[in-house]
Amino acid sequence: GPQTAEKSTNPEHWHGFCIDMLNECAQQLHFNYTIHPVADGNYGSATMVNGHKVWDGIIGELQFRRADLALAMLTINYERERVIDFTAPFMNLGISIIYKKPDEKQPDLFYFLRPLSPAVWGYVLIAYIGVSMTLFFVARFSPHEWH
Repeated sequence: GPQTAEKSTNPEHWHGFCIDMLNECAQQLHFNYTIHPVADGNYGSATMVNGHKVWDGIIGELQFRRADLALAMLTINYERERVIDFTAPFMNLGISIIYKKPDEKQPDLFYFLRPLSPAVWGYVLIAYIGVSMTLFFVARFSPHEWH
């Protein structure tokens, strides 16, 4: 917006991506607009008043129909979507998680065993021996297996 202390309502005094996009939309869709800066300067947060959620900021202006549309770099979340409709986002910034890169360690001989706990490997070994012994005895006592 403008660099003055008092926010101007004249579109000529505003600059930036959002106002450029609004100007382009107005030109393409043939509508006029006036800028109405939000008095409290907030994007919008909800407060409970007499058991109802009341929003301030841009969301409140739209909720109480004091504005027809809002163009801002506004985060779309579930609570806001319950009150107003959003278009498809025109900018995605993606949230990143930063973590320390783990130190490279030389794998040891039994590194392949790490995905499972020692107890699980023990159960796998017991199951292997049990199935092998069962198949051996079934095959041994079958008349068609050993000639």
